[in-house]
Amino acid sequence: MQILESKYNNHIRKEKIKISNDTIDFIGINIDIETEKYCVKTYYAPISCLKYSPNMTNKILSYTTKNEMNRFFWIVRDEIRIREYIALKNRTNRNMSRLYELLEQYSYIKKNISEIKRMSEMKFTDKSNNKYASLYILGIKGEKEEMIINFEWFTRKCPDPDDAGYMYKYDDIYFLDYLDKIDIHEYNILSKMARKLLSIYNLHLWCFASDYFPDMNVKHKIYFKGELENISFKEICEVTGNNVKESIINELDGFKKYHNELKLYGFAFCMDSNGKFSINSYYRLKQGVLLND
Repeated sequence: MQILESKYNNHIRKEKIKISNDTIDFIGINIDIETEKYCVKTYYAPISCLKYSPNMTNKILSYTTKNEMNRFFWIVRDEIRIREYIALKNRTNRNMSRLYELLEQYSYIKKNISEIKRMSEMKFTDKSNNKYASLYILGIKGEKEEMIINFEWFTRKCPDPDDAGYMYKYDDIYFLDYLDKIDIHEYNILSKMARKLLSIYNLHLWCFASDYFPDMNVKHKIYFKGELENISFKEICEVTGNNVKESIINELDGFKKYHNELKLYGFAFCMDSNGKFSINSYYRLKQGVLLND
């Protein structure tokens, strides 16, 4: 557990705000299975982001601001930079259609706009004026030519598209069936893993997400949440047939067991266009814990 533990401790020491469950939404740990590289992130809680003025300046942000589509800005700090996300509201058909047109200014988005729109048409709500409402978060990572654009789609059904926490219902099979019909190679592989996990453990889909890179690479991700306290990463990988090195599994499970102040909230299986597989995990601080007092 030495590599991960060292990365984690260094990251926490560099954090400039007090780390508690009031200020931090998640602590994320990503592991690239092929290179065995870990990345630690802090996801600031929405209340910590309310007074934040984003560094990004582009037509997308100008448009979402003008049309009152910014529910809040969500900030994530990794080892290199601050990543900025927009949690979207007011996702009417007109607003979203124009947003897609603006996103097509980036060639790597234009190339994939058809699949992005189809993903966004998953039935998130019954309201006819919100057919793209499953697209809930838009992430901007980097600047200009180096900008990575992240799309996150919620996998639940809600009566109010602007209040995803109100009377929502899970419908995991619907969303996986929908995903399979889009027929994206990497998602097809991840979907099979997801079905195995959901058939055995008390888990639900959390969301689908895709990162689009300027070099035309795409990373697709399926997120899970649920009762994870008594499930090990070893069991998860065995169920899904992932050939993950024992050293990596031992680090992930050792971290989960050692850090009693954290609770594993969810995780994601990820695969990019080059077939590279990675695992993301997301922890929440337990009530009353303050890490860097």
